[in-house]
Amino acid sequence: MHIKRRFVVLFILTGLWLTSLTHVVITTRETIPPVFPPQPIGWMDLTFLLGSTILASIYSLWLGLSYLRDYRKISSQTISSEEKSIEDIVPINNRFQLAKKKRIILVFTLFFLVFLPSTYAYVFQQSTQSITQTIINVLQITYVPITITNSQTSSTPNPFQQRITWNPSTYSSYEASNLGNIRFYSDSSCTTPLHAWLESCTPTLSNTATSATAWVKLTTPISGSGGTLTIYMAFQPTSTSYDGNYWGNSPNLSPTYGQYDNGANVFNFYDDFMGTSLSAKWTQILGSSGASITVNNGLTVRTTSTASTAYGFVISATQTYPQVAETYTSNGNSILGVSTTQSLNGFIAPYTGYSMDWYAGYDDIEYEASSGSTQLRSITQSTFPAGIWQVTWSARASQYFMDGAGNAYTSTYYGASIANYRIYVGQSNGIVSSSVFRWARMRAFPPSNVMPSVSFGSLIIS
Repeated sequence: MHIKRRFVVLFILTGLWLTSLTHVVITTRETIPPVFPPQPIGWMDLTFLLGSTILASIYSLWLGLSYLRDYRKISSQTISSEEKSIEDIVPINNRFQLAKKKRIILVFTLFFLVFLPSTYAYVFQQSTQSITQTIINVLQITYVPITITNSQTSSTPNPFQQRITWNPSTYSSYEASNLGNIRFYSDSSCTTPLHAWLESCTPTLSNTATSATAWVKLTTPISGSGGTLTIYMAFQPTSTSYDGNYWGNSPNLSPTYGQYDNGANVFNFYDDFMGTSLSAKWTQILGSSGASITVNNGLTVRTTSTASTAYGFVISATQTYPQVAETYTSNGNSILGVSTTQSLNGFIAPYTGYSMDWYAGYDDIEYEASSGSTQLRSITQSTFPAGIWQVTWSARASQYFMDGAGNAYTSTYYGASIANYRIYVGQSNGIVSSSVFRWARMRAFPPSNVMPSVSFGSLIIS
């Protein structure tokens, strides 16, 4: 009868155990290496949910503390209702020296607990969030293969910034509302990320937008004459945002100016003029009077006089040619150029090199020499052509220019021999105005100034 009563108590305790809030861990003074998965009886993670009162009863009734060796211990601690991970996996038969009269009862109790489905559910369960994250990040990869084809005879340089344009609404079910969960990879298993920068999204930054343009920094050359390279645009959980490292955006696309801007990780030279002071990447060239240069989440070059001394530029250190110099400018009488020195000619502009500026309804394209400026082309543009401007000097007799309105001009002017040059932005003299710049960059020159083509494959969920 006494034994039967104990079995009844065991079943009652087991039922109460399922809803209780305290655990007991049975350990030894030795360090036992974890073994996984657990084996019946011999190996078991003895982490159980038990009530405080029930725990005391089990101590006295079932485990027989007075019969344990004095060098063994049983410790218990009260815990909250949150889930716990597996702690120590203990070899029962070899580590517990129980009194002979209690051993059979203890083994039976442990055997009963080991094979309870709820025990296994507890031991191996994880939070719902962890399981979901594991499934999404490990078991399921959603991506689109992108094949890049180089039609020119020469290979792309390394590194190379590739322009990728797509329709976000095509993948809206997989994209975050701000496109922050997109990542680019060099492999189909999506384990080797590539740095990428979102330049624009129209009409607004949204997964329902109709066009988005990003620049991806490739670290593998694409051979010429039809060579191809496949990269992968992957979609992480929609709760994922920009990390500002591998995936970022233009400074104006973030809630706070420049919050996720990783342009410096993507382009050969880049600055977004964030903050209130000019970066050490630049040297300031300022006229003696009537001009100012200020930085306040953007660069403003202001002239208050038409005097010859009223001008201002910021110019970078020397960059290896050939490269594409670009800036985003929104208003004023801006100038963008490349030059081999920081010295000024009488125009006024740095020389030797090429420049493009907007003045009185015209885009003026100039060759800048130490002796002065030579106009190569004047393009009618009645309003300021806000947007991305470009100046490219790729060979002694090869130059290319484009303003924010899409006006382009290819020049074959045979000027000075090409050499490593700098990028500069600013405003020349002779006009009262304020020129504003959002960012400036230099990127690798595409073969023959032709960007490799891009082809999107089918969406893959693997």
